[in-house]
Amino acid sequence: MAERADMTNVRMAIAFLFLASTTVTAQEVTLTSKAKEIYLGAQGAEFYKDSPVVQGDLFATWKSGIYADLWWSTAANSRLDFDKEIDLVLGYARKVGRFGVSTDVQYYFIQGIDVANVNVEAGLNGAFVRLEAYTPVQPGGPGKGLLPSAGYRGGVKLASRLGLDAQGWLKGDTGAFGFDPAILAQGYFGFKVDVAGKTTLLAGMRLSAPISTVHDGRKKEARWEIGFSQGF
Repeated sequence: MAERADMTNVRMAIAFLFLASTTVTAQEVTLTSKAKEIYLGAQGAEFYKDSPVVQGDLFATWKSGIYADLWWSTAANSRLDFDKEIDLVLGYARKVGRFGVSTDVQYYFIQGIDVANVNVEAGLNGAFVRLEAYTPVQPGGPGKGLLPSAGYRGGVKLASRLGLDAQGWLKGDTGAFGFDPAILAQGYFGFKVDVAGKTTLLAGMRLSAPISTVHDGRKKEARWEIGFSQGF
């Protein structure tokens, strides 16, 4: 347990250095924090469900198209459990003709089973295609795999300070993190309220459902989340 605590301190130090080095020179920084019913993973698995979790990120962008993100997750307990995670992200986005394209690399500090991730995405007028690739960093870590997806992201303004975001996509899973190969339908819809300046309140529902047969515990999910974002 002491060794795990020491590793957690090392990870926090790395995250702090990453945060300090990326946000000092950034042209735009956004802090987002949300309380979520459970930790629902990218492939629709319940990574942590004993209690709600708080997940947030500090997202920094530069005019060059480079972006960086520090993401974290924790529940209201002192255990070193799977609700505890820190992710570091470094990426690049630009326009290629009419298309928006981006790519990034991510490193997930998970409890003893760190994971590396590479993503590539291209989009046009809200429609997008995306490929996520996951691989364990240590021996015995979760299984590697690919998550290709295609879908649409959009939003409408309902009033001067009220907006609605809606997203939907189909996602494949070749067996990332040791789960069954699957096809999933996923989405999100939520409201955002501009309070003042660059402060926005957020409330929504995240959806996921396997549409192929799986035997790994994944099921239909509709999970609430509520929080805020603050720009700087």
